[in-house]
Amino acid sequence: MRIPVKIHQLFFFNKDNINKSFQLFRLLFETDYYTKNSFKIITNQKKIPFNHNFILSGMNLAFLGYYAKNKLFPTQSLYHWPDGIWLKNHLNINKIPGRDLFKSLEIPKKINNINVLGNLSIKSKKFLETKFKLKVFNQKLPFGNIKDIIKTKIELKKNSLILITLPTPKQEQLAYYISKKNSNYKIICIGASLRMASGEEKIVPSFMKDYEFLWRLKNDFFRRLKRLIESFFYYIVGKYIYKLYQNTKFIKID
Repeated sequence: MRIPVKIHQLFFFNKDNINKSFQLFRLLFETDYYTKNSFKIITNQKKIPFNHNFILSGMNLAFLGYYAKNKLFPTQSLYHWPDGIWLKNHLNINKIPGRDLFKSLEIPKKINNINVLGNLSIKSKKFLETKFKLKVFNQKLPFGNIKDIIKTKIELKKNSLILITLPTPKQEQLAYYISKKNSNYKIICIGASLRMASGEEKIVPSFMKDYEFLWRLKNDFFRRLKRLIESFFYYIVGKYIYKLYQNTKFIKID
């Protein structure tokens, strides 16, 4: 009976579909890198651990949704700032827009350059150079899925602060990849917040501060709308069907 059951795979073989429930790699190996269902939330930029390796990312609907989709996960070096109102469903904490966190950011003297991976406009580059008084390097990345992106040779400088301007989940996935390939790394997944911090993109009106994801639909509408719908769907499924967030810890670091 097994032979006829398997015949269809000769014509409709789909590796991703066959392996979609396979979880062996995620948690049973590299336990020093992966952690289980625990996220660290920073409320003060002075708490960013520049003395250690770190990845800093905004905790928002997109991250929560793609975490439920199993495209993102906790790691030992991963930290977050509260970048959206959806986190309030799990932790009593106020939203800190990425642009505000970035404007108040102080970089220690041991960082002697900034390496931006992804799109960087002339205006945003000048903003970085003026604010931090450091040399800014930029490496553009190909458009496509994360598998295509990591095929690119990432050229990193020594003692560099790495800023990634890709959308979630690609920026976090690239950060994971870099962190596993390098012994020293300081990474901020800044996304589009750099554009707002530099004044390149109009800042969200104060009355829409908590609904910034709606304000941003005015630019690149269809791509952003698709990502918003996906994130919301994955979040709802994760919360109400899989009860994922009941077993997830959100640890506030003041």
